[in-house]
Formats: sequence, C-alpha cells, structure tokens
Amino acid sequence: MSVEINLLPKKPKKNYIVVTAVGITYGISMVILIAGIFYYQSLQREQAQIENNIETVKQLQLIASQQAELQVETPHLDRSVTYIEDQYISSAQVVNLLANQLPTQGFFTNYQYTDGGTVQINAVFSNQREVASYLHHLQSLSVVTDVMIHSVSLIESETETRYSASYTITFDRDELTKLEENVSTVHLVGEGDNG
Repeated sequence: MSVEINLLPKKPKKNYIVVTAVGITYGISMVILIAGIFYYQSLQREQAQIENNIETVKQLQLIASQQAELQVETPHLDRSVTYIEDQYISSAQVVNLLANQLPTQGFFTNYQYTDGGTVQINAVFSNQREVASYLHHLQSLSVVTDVMIHSVSLIESETETRYSASYTITFDRDELTKLEENVSTVHLVGEGDNG
C-alpha cells in the first residue's frame, strides 16, 4: 500500500464568518452614524425654527399689547375730545365782542384768554371817561359774569395824553356758547339767503 506523507503543514481554513461579522458591524455602525448626523441636523433645524416661532410670537404679543393699550386710551381720548369740543369757545368771537364795546379811539395792547373763560386785557383810551364807559359796557353784557379793573395809568407823550387800563373779564360759558350758536345760525341763514 502506498501511503502519502505530507510534511507541509496544513493550511488553516479562512474564517470568513469573523470578517463578515466585522464588516457587517462596521457597515451598520456607519449607517447609524450617518443617520445620527442627519437626525442631529434635523433637530437643530427644528430647534432654530421653534426659536424663530417663539420670537415671532413674542413680537406679536408686544404688538397686541401696544394695540390694546391704544384701544384702552382711545375711549379716554374720545371723551377728552368731546369735552374739549363742548367747552370750545371761539376766541375770535370773544375778541370781536370785546372790541365792539371799545370806544372809537380805544384799542387793545394785550389780550390773554385762559381756559376757565377768563380774559385779561390791557386797553388804551383817550380819556378817563372812556375807561369808565368801557367798564360799564362790559358789565352790561349778558355773557359777562364779572369785570374787574386792576389799574388805570396815565401815558403822556409830546403829542397826546392817553390812559391805559387793565381789566379781567369772566364769562358765563353757557351764555357765550348760546351766543356763538346764535351767531353761527345767523351766519348760516345769511349765507343761505345770499346764495
């Protein structure tokens, strides 16, 4: 019989299972790593979008609160405007009324109207009789509740002598408003007659 003797060492069989397992593990790890990176980036985008939404909501809340404050102030302003319109007295009407009472040679040097229906005027007259006459005419007006004369002073120049008087006149606002309404009605009727 023949016997074969092989003195060479036997080649070990290659173990592909370990290499395959390492390769599959590496591949799965890479897929998980890539998926994790994409997931992390999507979370960052979502967080940025949420932060933008929060900032937008804060701005909208600020705008809404400002509008609410304006809406709260609007009725107050409406009441104030209505009050002012109701209390409005034409200063031109008051000046005309006071100027119509002046004597021919008299004129105003100062005119100051205050909110409470009080007027302070300084006027210049030719003589003392005109000073007293102007006081009397003012007292006889139905819209005037009080007239005070504060001072009368002599103004001498080379050509003439004049008297300066300082008055405080208090008006009855209701009567003055009625007078203005009557004047407005007369003007409206007069304009309609001319037209």
